[in-house]
Amino acid sequence: MYHCKGTLRVDGKDSHFLIHETQEEDDDRTRIYTSTEMDGAIQYGKPGKRTPMWLSSIMKKEMKYLNDILHGMKPTEEFEKLLTGEAARAAIATADACTKSRYENRKVEVAEITG
Repeated sequence: MYHCKGTLRVDGKDSHFLIHETQEEDDDRTRIYTSTEMDGAIQYGKPGKRTPMWLSSIMKKEMKYLNDILHGMKPTEEFEKLLTGEAARAAIATADACTKSRYENRKVEVAEITG
């Protein structure tokens, strides 16, 4: 994501597409990643730092979706696991498997963690 853009190569020909909604957001992400001022904390929040444009638009969409759910909208199948905690448990199990793999110097299946 250092230079934010998508590339699709078909039959040796490249075509480019946006990663975010607008070219302005892609350019903002590139600017942040190529800047000598970038300290990494900006993506996670830091007092006095403005949220990057590309992250701000994603956060607004997530908050709107959650607000719609809280006001009675039925969740789409794609996002149900995010609302039940199942996706969070899977992410934690994956991280635990990666950590165990690192310290034991072997491949660890997620099923070994989840039982």
